[in-house]
Amino acid sequence: MVLQAIGGSTNGLIHLTAIANRTAHRIDLEAFDRLGREVPVLIDLKPSGSHYMEHFHHAGGVPKLMAQLGDSLISTPGPSPRDTARRGRGRRGGAGQDVIRARKSPIKPEGAMAVLHGNLARAAR
Repeated sequence: MVLQAIGGSTNGLIHLTAIANRTAHRIDLEAFDRLGREVPVLIDLKPSGSHYMEHFHHAGGVPKLMAQLGDSLISTPGPSPRDTARRGRGRRGGAGQDVIRARKSPIKPEGAMAVLHGNLARAAR
């Protein structure tokens, strides 16, 4: 969800898949594709946006982004994503910061990536 909301690159998914393959967990490409359609892009970063990663950090970073994603965060082993999001509430980047958008006013209504199937996907192999 965070990768989609940041507008992350396909390299992010490649690295997540590589990490998951070293564990008992796997990346569910169908679930990832569904998230891409449900999770809006909330971060305005270059190269397609206006701000640099340091601006994202000063605006509250991942905890602030996770606070915007709210109750839709999925559970993971280890520290709860909701606990991380709670730490982001009220941190830095008050009025006037426009790096991290509210879910109700996203940069784009859908995530940055989709999973391709069929002839297009086969041609890329």
